[in-house]
Amino acid sequence: MLLTYQTLDSTNLEALRWSESNSSSQDVWFSAAEQTGGLGQRNRSWISPIGGVYVSVLYSPPQFLSDYSLFGLITLAAGNAVYELVKDVLLENDADVSPLKIHWPNDVYYNARKLSGILTQSACNGKLITGIGINANASFSISDALAPISLREILQNEVDLSIIINRLQNSWNDQIRQLAQSVQNGSDDYVRQTERKLAWLGEAVTVTQTDESQQPNVSGVLIGLTPTGALRIQTADGERVLVSGSVRATST
Repeated sequence: MLLTYQTLDSTNLEALRWSESNSSSQDVWFSAAEQTGGLGQRNRSWISPIGGVYVSVLYSPPQFLSDYSLFGLITLAAGNAVYELVKDVLLENDADVSPLKIHWPNDVYYNARKLSGILTQSACNGKLITGIGINANASFSISDALAPISLREILQNEVDLSIIINRLQNSWNDQIRQLAQSVQNGSDDYVRQTERKLAWLGEAVTVTQTDESQQPNVSGVLIGLTPTGALRIQTADGERVLVSGSVRATST
């Protein structure tokens, strides 16, 4: 089910409100032409003018994620859903795919510029909400990220937002199926495939910890992901495993 709106404060907030008074066994999608109070990671804002894709999906955690330690895999699935959608659009328009990367844990970048942001939150009745914003056709579409980029800028042409949203839903469902199959087979193939799409894989990075943790930054080489989707950093003192944080190339 897809519920569409012209203007919302936030599709994630609308999904949360909806979950308080409604129950549905199926996924419920929320889409807005613009947001006045879009949400980003770490309480950041996502400026959301007309021309972007702003959607949230309200869903029950898949049964294969009954182990709480696996919940980070949902973020990987969301990132892959956007990545694969954008990759297909780029290929269809003869655009270069190589600069497209997943910026762990929840963003998609192109040429080291933010193209999409993803935020997963808890809702009522044990449900989850995953919000996805894609810079599409907006004349300016920015978040707190430095130097964002849009599909229109990459392709030098506008995209059909309704088609992008429909294909995003299909891509989401496809990625959840692939993730489920991998987990149920006891395989880490899904994580390994995601690992190859990571920005700065094999390069020096600095990870800023969340403000709440008050932990110092971690610097080292990004060497991959654990089977649960956590980040592996090889530091001078050994390997560190991080479940949250903001990653940047050390040289920037």
